[in-house]
Amino acid sequence: MGEIIIENLNKTFPGRSSEKTKVISNLSLHVKQGQTVSLLGPSGCGKTTTLRSIAGLEIPDSGKISIGSKTVFDKGVWVPPHRRNIGMVFQSYALWPHLSVFDNVAYPLREQKVKKDDIKKRVNEVLDLVGIGHLHNRNPGQLSGGQQQRVALARSIVSEPDVILFDEPLSNLDAKLRKQMRIELSELQERVKFTSVYVTHDRIEALNISDYIAVMAGGCILQYGTPNDIYSNPEHPFVADFIGEYNLLTAAKEIRSNVVETSFGALQYGRVKDVKDPTTVFNYANFVIAIPPDVIEIGNFSKYEPNCFEGIIRHITFLGTSVEYIVQIGDQKVNVMTTRDQQHFNQGEHVLVKLPPEEIVLYRYSKAGITADAEAAVAL
Repeated sequence: MGEIIIENLNKTFPGRSSEKTKVISNLSLHVKQGQTVSLLGPSGCGKTTTLRSIAGLEIPDSGKISIGSKTVFDKGVWVPPHRRNIGMVFQSYALWPHLSVFDNVAYPLREQKVKKDDIKKRVNEVLDLVGIGHLHNRNPGQLSGGQQQRVALARSIVSEPDVILFDEPLSNLDAKLRKQMRIELSELQERVKFTSVYVTHDRIEALNISDYIAVMAGGCILQYGTPNDIYSNPEHPFVADFIGEYNLLTAAKEIRSNVVETSFGALQYGRVKDVKDPTTVFNYANFVIAIPPDVIEIGNFSKYEPNCFEGIIRHITFLGTSVEYIVQIGDQKVNVMTTRDQQHFNQGEHVLVKLPPEEIVLYRYSKAGITADAEAAVAL
């Protein structure tokens, strides 16, 4: 298994007019051997284009891509997909319906002219590894979605590629099966130690299966780190909103150190992060407050306590083990997550809401240095 090194990658697509739209902007990424790195972000952020560039299915405008010790893209260099020694698992599985499970998995080895006895041994080993050895004679149409996904996974690893690329492979499965497959993918990665890049817009998938996560927007990586780093310490309000479901509130100005003025009163905060976006555009105010929904308190306490405000319950969602309240404070709304055994409130009820200062991050946001190409990339 190898590593993947991407340096200053750029890619544009034709726009509606004569101008081109930039979908990847100076992107650099290092996936070390044996790691799983997820590219996480909304539709249009550039994650699939990045994956397809690694695979050789897209030709970037500039930059450099290396897989293992081989440069597969650079100025004057482009190695076609079938010579990059990669495995790929697609969202649609891409199985041949007229071939058996065994023959689908054996296909890459036959293309490589591997001996018949070696093919049989290797295919049976890999089918057992992914838990479908007993299904080797069935056709894909006789399998469930989860079983078909295992066939696609077996086919991707049977030829022992340098890296495996996953393009939203679980998005066609139901919620329960998706959870099961996330666990199985993680366990398989522990056993085989393959190097992989995993594209997804599902934050739960990224948090569960990744060694590292690259959160993308507008063709750029906004933050790169371990799942715990990304979730616990988002460096950008977009990251806080996308991966952590943080509440994002706006403030008008800073009153003094650790206090900002909001539409519902003075608010104390615990940490501050200065955010600059030289290549990405977001419609954020100059001061953005982020706070997780599970640390906000609703209850009977003095409104004269710090960060305690009057609010109204606007919506209630029962989630089984937890209850989510949408509470309006002034002209802004916050999501509050409580366990089901905590005090219950009713829709329309007036409540007191406490926002713990130590859990609040203030993002001081600057749009300095934004380029027209970046604005177009985000608009895609």
